[in-house]
Amino acid sequence: MSVFAHLRVSSHYSMRHGTAAPARLVEEASRLGQPFAALTDRDGVYGTAEHLDACRRSGVRPVLGVDLALASPDRGRVVLLARGAAGWASLCRLVTAAHHRPSGPVAVTREEVAGRPDGLVVLLGPDSDVGRSLAQRRGPHARALLAAWRRTGAEIVLAPHDHGVDGQLHVARSLVRMADDERLLAVLTNTVRHPAADDAPVARALDRIRGYAPGGYSPGPATDRAFLAGSEHMGEVALGVCGGDSTRARRLVAHTLALALSCVMDPVADLGAGRIHLPDRPGAPAELRARLESGAARLGLDRSRPARERVEEELVTVARLGLESYLLTIADAADAIRAEGIRCSARGSAVGSMIVHQLGVSAVDPLEHGLLFERFCGPDRPMPDIDLDVESARRLEAYDAVIAAHSGESAAVAMIDTYRARSALRDAGLALSMPSAEVERIVALFPRVKASRISETIEDLPELRTMAGWDGPRVRELVELAQRFSDLPRHVAMHPCGLVLSDHALTDRVPTRPAGSGHAMVMADKHAVESWQLGLLKLDVLGVRMQSALAHALGEVERTTGERVDLDRVPDGDPATAHMMAHSRTVGCFQTESPGQRELVSRLRPATVADLTVDISLFRPGPIGSDIVGAYLAARAGGGAVPAAHPSLEPILAETGGVMVWHEQMLRVLAAMTGSGLHQAEAMRRALARPQGVREVAAEFRVRAAEHGHPRAVVDAVWAQVAAFAAFGFTKAHGVAFAQVSYRSAWMKRHHPAAFTAGLLTHAPGMYPRRTLLQEMRRFGVRVLPLDVHASDRVWRVERVGDLDRGVRPPLSDVGSLTGAEADRLIARRPFADLRDLVVRARPSAPALDDLVLVGALDALTGADREGGPDRRDVLLHAHALLRAHPPRAAGEGQLALRTGPDRVRAGRAAPMTHPERLAEEGRVLGYEISGHVMDRHADRLAELEARQSPRLVAAADLHREPTGATVAVAGLKVAVQTPPMRSGRRVIFASVEDRTGLVEAAMFADAQEHGAAVLRSEPFVVVTGRVRRSAPGALPTLTIATVRPLAE
Repeated sequence: MSVFAHLRVSSHYSMRHGTAAPARLVEEASRLGQPFAALTDRDGVYGTAEHLDACRRSGVRPVLGVDLALASPDRGRVVLLARGAAGWASLCRLVTAAHHRPSGPVAVTREEVAGRPDGLVVLLGPDSDVGRSLAQRRGPHARALLAAWRRTGAEIVLAPHDHGVDGQLHVARSLVRMADDERLLAVLTNTVRHPAADDAPVARALDRIRGYAPGGYSPGPATDRAFLAGSEHMGEVALGVCGGDSTRARRLVAHTLALALSCVMDPVADLGAGRIHLPDRPGAPAELRARLESGAARLGLDRSRPARERVEEELVTVARLGLESYLLTIADAADAIRAEGIRCSARGSAVGSMIVHQLGVSAVDPLEHGLLFERFCGPDRPMPDIDLDVESARRLEAYDAVIAAHSGESAAVAMIDTYRARSALRDAGLALSMPSAEVERIVALFPRVKASRISETIEDLPELRTMAGWDGPRVRELVELAQRFSDLPRHVAMHPCGLVLSDHALTDRVPTRPAGSGHAMVMADKHAVESWQLGLLKLDVLGVRMQSALAHALGEVERTTGERVDLDRVPDGDPATAHMMAHSRTVGCFQTESPGQRELVSRLRPATVADLTVDISLFRPGPIGSDIVGAYLAARAGGGAVPAAHPSLEPILAETGGVMVWHEQMLRVLAAMTGSGLHQAEAMRRALARPQGVREVAAEFRVRAAEHGHPRAVVDAVWAQVAAFAAFGFTKAHGVAFAQVSYRSAWMKRHHPAAFTAGLLTHAPGMYPRRTLLQEMRRFGVRVLPLDVHASDRVWRVERVGDLDRGVRPPLSDVGSLTGAEADRLIARRPFADLRDLVVRARPSAPALDDLVLVGALDALTGADREGGPDRRDVLLHAHALLRAHPPRAAGEGQLALRTGPDRVRAGRAAPMTHPERLAEEGRVLGYEISGHVMDRHADRLAELEARQSPRLVAAADLHREPTGATVAVAGLKVAVQTPPMRSGRRVIFASVEDRTGLVEAAMFADAQEHGAAVLRSEPFVVVTGRVRRSAPGALPTLTIATVRPLAE
């Protein structure tokens, strides 16, 4: 037999069933000389775009289908192959129906297939209801089921396979005989799960893992023959299935090839590939122009000639690309979000469009900031992309608003979660039946790396390399298996920001399924959605925690003072805000709070949105790893701009001291040097992202620059700058959008610190834990009020303290053991006369009541906050007695409970809680301390260190007094550890250590990691010694770690 076609093939998108990517399977089919490649994943079509692309690149013809469970008493599975556009539409609708069942697992009914039979081929194999009946020797029942399938109107094909497992050959031969008897087509399959036989161990491991999962099932018979076999192997299988009849075997294979040929999908003709499927919008060009005129008047730009000319230039490109309905749809989305009172702003290259600005999508005027439309949209660019930032806490509300405002079909984008090192090790441990404690000991020290890098990471990281047990055979087996899970999908979730906005035929092109939130979700990730195969319009609605924090802060200002602050109108360059930023007091501020950013801020000393635009753009691996940052800072400090290679470039680079920082500058440089238009310059910039593109663009640049009259030396100098910049360029439009939010967050921190604190602690938008943010804001004069069952709300609230000061009150929701329902009852039924009244009417659980007592939420109610009053331990004893007398479920809603149990809290019954004990309980329950600083728990140990520590112990607030190069020690709580990728490729561990006075930023290089990395990663309280370092005079001081040890040691 010369060729074969596999018609039933599962890729790794058959979650925890298939073992290889669609591209790998297509590659193997091509290597074997097979002309067709089918993809029939279980329960979904997530790999469609990848499969079609791989087939196009390999010259193999694609076949598409799906493998679905049957919702019937006979159970089993059925494979549906699509034939042409009608078949694909039927398949998509049936997969959608299978996932949107009101109850039960994903499954399809025979009746649903009968409702959409057009273009469908139904493969009934050994695991179908027909095949299962044959396996049970129930021939008449099998024939009755087959007759029911024939009545669906779809083409019915019997599809035996034989993996050499007991009973399969009998079923396979029975299916062949049944096909002959019923005059039906029979084809041969191999129910492929992996490309090669040696991948079978991974499939067996996935079977075992799947069996542990909720709704999992016991694995079927083990086999290593479910692979993408060649023609010789499949010829032998055919001969066995046909009982040694070679003529019948050849006919079976020929029918298989013929069916594959008839089901070949043409991506363009059948799937609409290569086209962008925009929402239907009759009259869009006229509507767009009318809305732009209205927007110009609203913004005061209707009399601006530059604005009018810019809009007209952009409209030429928009009309050429037919994007009017796209832009109107995005504008409708932004309007719908804001109509719900949700903060919304644009980000990315779209901010460079005057059309986007005048439609009200972006608040940034691109002319004011020198932004370019060509970076966003052009004739040779992919589909333009507009991202909207909204309040993270209201992201799903924003989704609902957009969906309600959209006239066509819409759905969320899927996100495929794949195995990485930690998850791979955990699941490999399950598959190998290893004790979970042993596996977790290993997992705990692993950074977030790909599963394929487990062995490499063990060798690279001292804290892993020195851990005992790696040489054991069981651990070696664990690592080897976990590495084979690399990049395998684990599960599907809703993408955190992507929405598809389509015409009315969305589910004819791609199925949907319900996400956990209840929203419909397409069976395609963000790359597939925007691919040439699907061509769907994706809008990214990104939930940004800082937007939620600012919205909450603004609400608190208005609630407590009556003032309505408009952040769009805060003064740019406010002196108080500039002073705060110049002194690196930006913890909690958007994009400028990280250790590296605070160090850069201390040198750049930003005062305006424009300054922050540069700062945010420079704080990226490329600029930091080159000399761009130093050159810019030197120019800013008065050292003079870097000389331009040609006078025409001076105005382009003047804003950034003669260095290239933004894509927009690169486009203008390319255009100036070559005489090309900005659209052509953008095409050159994008080409530089490809390895081969650098040579192509270099040649084009040199030729056109020479034709434009530039000397060879000038051309070489400019090209060197362009080529160096291409690796890490950043669009100014994105920087401006972020800088506006960054500045507003800094302004709020400086002028409304209590409200800003409430927003930060409610929505936790940054990298630091709440206890660190609390201490930071205490240094800004914000008082932290006690948790109080009578005053605390569900979120952090601002309260007036005295005439001028303001404090913040922690929420009941921060008590982890208190359920939402319990918190609601406490708030709804307060005030309480005493503790008994609370126990009887609010009915908290015992753990919740204990934690409320221990964090002081009942101090005011019980008198524990008064001198001579009971201690929290006394209150705890009283609470336990009341719970015994009034169990949480004893008093029903509205019942009058008898007054039993002790009447009041008696003081002195228990030993008083010490200050460190109070702090420990607050930290355990809340994750932060109200009564003091966490380091107060270690006051005695700190006193010891201050007396005899060498080198001497220095407070964080005093580190700036130490000279560069001084060796000092710092003791505190480790609040953050990062290991970002470094330009050098060497690993550096960055740590933030907090003491009572502030934060110290420290870096541990390779020479200290052998003995210190494990301590730094695993110990919460540490003593760090090292040398004081400053990147420049006046910069934020940091510590280069020499040693680190546990505080208790």
